[in-house]
Amino acid sequence: MVAQLTKHERQLALIILLAISLFGLAMAVAGSGDPLGVHGAIVLLAGIAGTFGVISGYYAPEPDDSRLDRYFDDPSRMGIVLAMVWLVAGLFVGDWIAWQLVNPNLTFDAAWSSFGRLRPVHTSGVIFGFGGNALIATSFYVLQRTSRARLPDQLSPWFVLLGYNLFCVIAATGYLMGVTQSKEYAEPEWYADIWLVIVWVTYFIIYLRTLARRKEPHIYVSNWYYMAFILVVAILHIVNNLAVPVSIGHAKSYSAFSGVQDAMTQWWYGHNAVAFFLTAGFLGMMYYYLPVRAGRPIFSYRLSIISGRQRAADAEWRLVQGARRRDPALHDGRGRVLRPGHFRRLVHGHSHRQLAVALYRLDRRPRARWRARLGRNDHFRRDLCISAVALEARTDVFGQAGGSALLARTCGNGHLRLRDVEFRHHPGADVADLQ
Repeated sequence: MVAQLTKHERQLALIILLAISLFGLAMAVAGSGDPLGVHGAIVLLAGIAGTFGVISGYYAPEPDDSRLDRYFDDPSRMGIVLAMVWLVAGLFVGDWIAWQLVNPNLTFDAAWSSFGRLRPVHTSGVIFGFGGNALIATSFYVLQRTSRARLPDQLSPWFVLLGYNLFCVIAATGYLMGVTQSKEYAEPEWYADIWLVIVWVTYFIIYLRTLARRKEPHIYVSNWYYMAFILVVAILHIVNNLAVPVSIGHAKSYSAFSGVQDAMTQWWYGHNAVAFFLTAGFLGMMYYYLPVRAGRPIFSYRLSIISGRQRAADAEWRLVQGARRRDPALHDGRGRVLRPGHFRRLVHGHSHRQLAVALYRLDRRPRARWRARLGRNDHFRRDLCISAVALEARTDVFGQAGGSALLARTCGNGHLRLRDVEFRHHPGADVADLQ
């Protein structure tokens, strides 16, 4: 590894490792008696080990210029090996906690071996340890071959790969010590999140630098998927992990969001992390390796471009919707979340005329007024209501104009399901008999 670096890169590596060692030492001192101190010791040991590794090969001959005629695949090979290591470890822990469901005594009366602490080790080990290393390794490999350009230098790919694995180690050991933000797929605390941002920005810069010097004029579709994966995951990670630490010497932090806003931000992150970490990146992998292994070109490259553009538009829409969904929310009393944007106005009517809920989006053609008989209670529906409103009286339903069908819900007919009331459905136990 060190022999591949130029003299300047070796010097820069020593500076980076020295900074990491000092940062780890500061964490260990400031976090004495706190899990932050343990993680500081891990970072310090990693920095010292890397420093000795670089020093041991510092005076080795520099690589000749012939290396520039070959692709730089060593980080990709190491990334695949690390991915396999994390996969074995993650599956082992997963099997362990599965057996704990059968025999709870397999915790051995130790806090670190409880189900609640081992489960994120399993999920993060498989998703981020295995999946993340596989994505980083294959992205470097695919990027060079589809752009016909070598990676811009030898140091930054190693920094990304090893720095990412340092993050995974900090995360996994933190779970065992009970260090967590209690956010699914985003458990690591603030200092680990900051380190990942540094690594991830470097990763994205490597991609841009390589594409800027490409010899292939066309950017292959795999690279669009990989860049979408890198960029969107960075946005998701930064926004969802905005937090304020209790102090510089403590691992604990509190989210910048609160209540419903925090929950919505978390699953805006969680859903899109699945879409872009576990989907977009692996689609980029598939678009390269599948044709290569099959020995045949993609059936329709145009369709692949359309798919990539659609995912980009979908990402933009999800990011905008995620920001909007952090608005205050209301509950309608039946488990559904209602938001201010859903209603033109909210009027609290009589208890037997509860909040009306929009059922279906209809076209703007004039339609008849229908009366639905549901048991002993009469419910009215008008096909041209502009939005969901509370009903003071039955005539209010007929007084609206717009494009949504409404049903007045009452306590006596809670079994009626929203999806069951439409013209094309036949009457039944849960379906209105429209007359």
